Amino acid sequence: LTAAAKPKIALVIQYENNQFFLDMQKAAKQFAQKNNNFELIIKGVQNDSDHEGQVKIIHDLLQEEPLVKALLITPIDSVKIIPALVSARNKGVIVVNLDNRINQEALTAQKITPIPFVVPYNFNAAYEVGKSLAQTLTKGDQAAIITGVPHSQNSELRSNGFRKSLQENGLV
Repeated sequence: LTAAAKPKIALVIQYENNQFFLDMQKAAKQFAQKNNNFELIIKGVQNDSDHEGQVKIIHDLLQEEPLVKALLITPIDSVKIIPALVSARNKGVIVVNLDNRINQEALTAQKITPIPFVVPYNFNAAYEVGKSLAQTLTKGDQAAIITGVPHSQNSELRSNGFRKSLQENGLV
């Protein structure tokens, strides 16, 4: 396909300089190069609290011609991003939610059909990290949990998985 004929797919990430999202970008670019049947657009904000920046990115993408066919989003704020995603859907853009789940209660309250969601299982990953760390700790040692964005589902799952592993090993 020529560049003009390739459908555009946008990946809108949370924080451009976070290693997780750098790895995600790298994998997406490799996939796009290997398949060579779509144009990949990757956009992100400079810090992990700039939900307004993500909304602006989506708004700007919806103004481009030809319009993106799909939007993959790792939302910073799982509620405040909803109106922008609804705008994308209303224009016929396929929306897929990655990593940090869109707030399901807010979708239901606004009578919005569910948005497909793809994520690693954060609870299990953090549980395994906690198990590994538990082998090096003894009762009374201190460990800190850096949760990331407060109240995000990912942060809660990671914290809960880590805590459970430490509890099971008698460290909490």
